[in-house]
Amino acid sequence: MSAHALLAPSSASRWLNCTGSVAAAEALPKGDTSSSYSREGTAAHTLGQRVLDYADDGKTAEFFHGEVIPVEYEEDGIKKLDKYTVDSEMIENVQVYVNQVLREPGELLVEQTFDLSDVFGVPNQFGTGDAVVLDYENERLYVGDLKYGRGVIVYAKDNDQLYSYAAGALLEYDILANWKTVTVAIHQPRLHHYDEHTLSVAELQAWIANAQIKAHQAVKLIGLDADIIEANKIAGEKQCQWCPLKGSCKTLATWSHEQVYADFVNLETEPTTVKDTTQLDGKVLGEILQRADVIDRKSGVE
Repeated sequence: MSAHALLAPSSASRWLNCTGSVAAAEALPKGDTSSSYSREGTAAHTLGQRVLDYADDGKTAEFFHGEVIPVEYEEDGIKKLDKYTVDSEMIENVQVYVNQVLREPGELLVEQTFDLSDVFGVPNQFGTGDAVVLDYENERLYVGDLKYGRGVIVYAKDNDQLYSYAAGALLEYDILANWKTVTVAIHQPRLHHYDEHTLSVAELQAWIANAQIKAHQAVKLIGLDADIIEANKIAGEKQCQWCPLKGSCKTLATWSHEQVYADFVNLETEPTTVKDTTQLDGKVLGEILQRADVIDRKSGVE
């Protein structure tokens, strides 16, 4: 069985923390999972790429005002096309991203596709860095990721998706300089959010070593008995938040029950009686609310 696209950087937080999720997800129906929001994001990425490509010519996002950007997708096996017009809102937000990237010193590379096969130790794995800067003078790599949505704020530190791109850049450009550090950055202009984190090359290499172990474990589970796969699933906020399996995952259901009801009596035997919640300290209440948020997403509640 081909491992192509199994270990996508966008889902790295899931499979790194729950190796069984890769094999379990293989049973899901295949098809396009994009939404109008993600396709709008694709259009914004396209605009960002064009502006950065022409930045040396003095062109800004405004230059592309009114241009129509087509985005292809597939729905129920039928290829379709959405069209997004570059309007004032897209211009404003993409230009914020462009300006942040252009402040970085060094050689700029836009929309770089990296072969991540050696990063994960599994063939046919790829990822794309939106903005990569080779800062030779400071022996630093910079990898920026544009997120155009208005959803959840994302942070750079311990971001497995960004670390995947950073690892690809490190291996790709290893011979060009004696890199000392790698900076990963999140650009969320519509949320007025920018965040970056710098780690040493040694720290990134340690992340790569762990990723290879987890990747091998995940791929080896494909095709095995369902009970074995289930035994290798580990629930948690980081891996479950956007998992496609969470609506039917027994491991998540058990974890959610344990986390949320740990400080309550058995509701099956005493359905109307719970512990006095005034006795729960702030830390415990906070943890319960966080777990409840995961359960809301699990059930589709927003």
